[in-house]
Amino acid sequence: MPGDVIEIQALDFPGTLLFDEDKTVTLKGGFDCPFATNAGQYTRPAR
Repeated sequence: MPGDVIEIQALDFPGTLLFDEDKTVTLKGGFDCPFATNAGQYTRPAR
């Protein structure tokens, strides 16, 4: 849904993210496996 938050585990995910719809979402990364704690960090490779 537009405006939703997508929570991401603290792992490297290979491949490319494809955003092909005009929607706004927030990516919140750094979670542990059960999504109980968050290191508060998200990095994305430079292009």
